[in-house]
Amino acid sequence: MVKQIVTGIEVTPDTLCLDLIDAIGPGGNFLEHEHTLKHFKDMWIPKLFDRTHFETLTKEFIVDSGQRAQQQAIEIIESHKPEAISPGARQDLAEVTKRWHEG
Repeated sequence: MVKQIVTGIEVTPDTLCLDLIDAIGPGGNFLEHEHTLKHFKDMWIPKLFDRTHFETLTKEFIVDSGQRAQQQAIEIIESHKPEAISPGARQDLAEVTKRWHEG
């Protein structure tokens, strides 16, 4: 989210979409328009935090962010298959480590 905030908000005729706002008017429905379909994923959506309004959730569906983080960590640990580093990269790391130990 911080990365998105630091990047800023793109302000162009397409992102402002004033012509569509004028055409639909107050109380109109933007969800059925092509422009909304094109841009609805532009906003960052967190994987660990639930944005559902708290009062609409029932107790059995509430999973806190710590539990989500733990579940995601377990999935990553169980499914991740790291690639072997190349011999050249291995040699570079060995040289950096040697220089670090030498001070």
